[in-house]
Amino acid sequence: MCQFFDPGVSQSCREPIAEEVKEKKRANFCGYFELKPDAFRPQETAAARAARSELDALFSGGANPPDDQPDDAAGPLSEEELAKKRLEDLFKK
Repeated sequence: MCQFFDPGVSQSCREPIAEEVKEKKRANFCGYFELKPDAFRPQETAAARAARSELDALFSGGANPPDDQPDDAAGPLSEEELAKKRLEDLFKK
């Protein structure tokens, strides 16, 4: 994750005066450590985005919201009842 790390050079470090890390599996410290700006690249998130949009549609009244009124209801459902109904409808499919 350090911007100076390079396995192709001596001691795997491009910083010429940094001390060699001999025990790489133990905690160590380097005063020249600088986090590489692109050290973490998230994996493809298409599946996560699709799942998130389905959840948003389910719980926020998306394009195809479930019927908010039960057959025998006189008035609108409370938020708790509506959430419970949507959850039950999810498992009916």
